[in-house]
Amino acid sequence: MKAYHKFSLELEFQTFNLDGILFYAQQHQDGTGDFIALAIINGGMEDAPTFSGAIQKFIINGDRMFLASLIKTSLYEGEPCVPGACAANQTCVPALKEFKCICGLGTSCSNGDF
Repeated sequence: MKAYHKFSLELEFQTFNLDGILFYAQQHQDGTGDFIALAIINGGMEDAPTFSGAIQKFIINGDRMFLASLIKTSLYEGEPCVPGACAANQTCVPALKEFKCICGLGTSCSNGDF
């Protein structure tokens, strides 16, 4: 009988290159077994060798992962899109320590909003 597993992944990132691995997990340390990988190549989601950028938020199955204790790299700390950062008819788009409020189609927004 085959076992099926389902999970949800939420990831906010900013890439500095068009190619790179965002997430990789394997079943066994020797590389055998199942694995999952999430990567971008030429700016699109595919399999690629590395990732150069900033991971801002990483959530698996609703649980926030704190990557600083898991990997040897520098991390961006902070999450600018906190609840209420933008008006009700706007979407908050993070950009490292900054954010932009994007107006939805057909909505009326204040001056200075996109």
